[in-house]
Amino acid sequence: YLLISPDKFSIRVFRKSDFEILYRNEKLLNNQTNEIDYSLLNTFLNDTIFKVEKEINNFIKSVNLIVGFDVFFNLKISVKKNFYGNSINNKDLNYLLQDTKKQCQKTLEGYKISHMIIDNYMIDEKNFSYFPENTNCNNLIVDVTFISIPVMLVNNFEKILKNFHISTNHILNVSYLNEFFKDKEKDIFKMAKNITEGCNPNEVLFIQKPLKNTGFFERFFHLFN
Repeated sequence: YLLISPDKFSIRVFRKSDFEILYRNEKLLNNQTNEIDYSLLNTFLNDTIFKVEKEINNFIKSVNLIVGFDVFFNLKISVKKNFYGNSINNKDLNYLLQDTKKQCQKTLEGYKISHMIIDNYMIDEKNFSYFPENTNCNNLIVDVTFISIPVMLVNNFEKILKNFHISTNHILNVSYLNEFFKDKEKDIFKMAKNITEGCNPNEVLFIQKPLKNTGFFERFFHLFN
């Protein structure tokens, strides 16, 4: 996990089985602006990555980026579909969300979606905080929030990480993490871990590669109930 924020750069490596810290290092900053110092970030990684890999006796192939700069853009949309009294299931929701994501990407040209969060389900004018699968309905309305980051910034991050043969997994928004956990969790790295593992039941988690023995719905995203 790599935290990039105005007050510090911080890297943590955890053991997957129990999230025990294997390595940690950070550089405190005094950044009074909202500008990311890529040169300084590159220097920090150059001074750190070799030490990390030597400490854990393994290469770092990818990282989860946690971004604390005010560079994200939020877009809220609502989508509606008529099911004419038929039963709705996860596959129906999957198609609806796929179409919603595609339409959103057209609107958010020049941005990359970091988080896709379902705020509410409305079935025949009744609100639900969860998806009521196998319910007969006429109309389904889904309220969705997209949190996105400029592609230019993503390319800058990836260009620097490529120097160390590292790719990016998730790009997480610090403001969203703090808002979701509020006073439940203080450690930003634990927040990031929990989010990437699906602790928000209404966040759509994109999967880069299809998983074996899963249906079409599961390959697109997981909604943990």
